[in-house]
Amino acid sequence: MSITTLNNLESELKKLEKSSLDVYAKGFIRGRWASEDFAQQFYDCHADALKIKAKISAIKDELRDAKVNNTPTETAYATELKERRAIKEANVTSLSHERARRRLTKQADGFISH
Repeated sequence: MSITTLNNLESELKKLEKSSLDVYAKGFIRGRWASEDFAQQFYDCHADALKIKAKISAIKDELRDAKVNNTPTETAYATELKERRAIKEANVTSLSHERARRRLTKQADGFISH
């Protein structure tokens, strides 16, 4: 299903709604149908319009789902930033550990030498 199909269905729906309103204007007089033919035409148009509305809704759902599934969750730049941040955090953590290890080594050497 595509956007052209959606546009075709929407134009068909507009035609059906217009014909339904025409039948209503001609056949519904003083709260009653002038004849059963007018009533049947009106209800047929209404039923067809409901079917088309359901198709339009289904197509819009498919297009929305396809749009959601096709968009990447992260851009390449965002992924690169995330990787850089992880590397930086790893370096910071390892540097902190090295400083702490050197400090402990100095303390231990100072304790042993005395």
